[in-house]
Amino acid sequence: MGLVLGSTTDGISRRRALMIAPFALGGAAAVLSQVGRSSGGSEQDVGIIDFDAAGRKLGPAVRKKEVRSDGDWREIVRNVVES
Repeated sequence: MGLVLGSTTDGISRRRALMIAPFALGGAAAVLSQVGRSSGGSEQDVGIIDFDAAGRKLGPAVRKKEVRSDGDWREIVRNVVES
């Protein structure tokens, strides 16, 4: 009896794999087709949520990407906190 059930469960898992495989391959193809594409803006632009000095949310905005070292960012934060 166990031999019969074992072969049945193996058959079901193979069928499921065959049913799922096209969707998995399609999803992988969709993801890989988007790699390296930009959202239409410059590669130096990033989307952010902007806030005013009081902490009120102003909404989404696009800014130029800033690349700085950790030490530079710490200095900027230290200056903002101290003021």
